[in-house]
Amino acid sequence: MSRQIDHVIVSADFSARHARFLKLPGTDHRALLADLVLHSTPHPAPGMEPASPDRP
Repeated sequence: MSRQIDHVIVSADFSARHARFLKLPGTDHRALLADLVLHSTPHPAPGMEPASPDRP
């Protein structure tokens, strides 16, 4: 029995809509293909927020 260990990790700017595995010829590994949705409002990464005018 095999164990599935693949993950789709995205920032808050994306969400995973659908994921599926594809068979790869010549190997016992499978590819993970994910369809991502880009949200219209970007979210800055933690610690990367733009400085406000009253803050340097």
